[in-house]
Amino acid sequence: PCDEGTYKFRFPSPSPCPPPILSFVDAGFSYGDGRPPIFDRLNFGVAPGERMALVGDNGAGKSTLLKLMAGTLTATSGRVERSGKASVAAFAQHAVDGLDLASTPLTALSLATAGAHTTDALRSHLATFSVDATLASRRIYTLSGGQKVRVALAAATLARPHLLLLDEPTNHLDVDAIDALVDALRGYEGAAVIVSHDAHLLAAACPDALFEVGHRAVVRFEGSFADYRAALRARAAATAAAGG
Repeated sequence: PCDEGTYKFRFPSPSPCPPPILSFVDAGFSYGDGRPPIFDRLNFGVAPGERMALVGDNGAGKSTLLKLMAGTLTATSGRVERSGKASVAAFAQHAVDGLDLASTPLTALSLATAGAHTTDALRSHLATFSVDATLASRRIYTLSGGQKVRVALAAATLARPHLLLLDEPTNHLDVDAIDALVDALRGYEGAAVIVSHDAHLLAAACPDALFEVGHRAVVRFEGSFADYRAALRARAAATAAAGG
């Protein structure tokens, strides 16, 4: 792990927003060039305060679905409708990789918001992700991997998003920081959609809100994360038996 210590994170509460935050309406997506579609005729929505854990095989399209939600990809059929009053923020590894290493966390957040916040407000917000005044004034290249993740999380949540999209947020975080992230998600009043290989995060933050991605569809899994893992083992056993 890159960090050691005890942390406390807090996501700022969004303003009220009527449901849904966004809706998939007969939405499909393909990268083109003759490749088969990844999604076909998706119809579901995300409500304020909802928790969704996206599960499925590697390459099933989980990160692509998050990009469709974020608007960085556009549906190639149907549409994704977003509430005009809702703000959506995304965190992924590229958000960490994209930090200006020569900058400081304070300067990075100030530039990202075109100076809309005072230095004191930015310091206060960074502190909610255990980035204290000393860390906030250090060059980002001197920070550990976990500290950079916390800066990127602070940047993603500064605008008080109604929907937070998290793609593998536990990379570089140690156990204490992951527990702090779980607690923050539990207390967050906005909606969150999470992709993670961390079983603890998904089981604790989205215990009964699993959505399986695959076969061009997104289907709610009825059961807990433990039930889902048991179902995966049963499927693997059935496949092995059929192959034998």
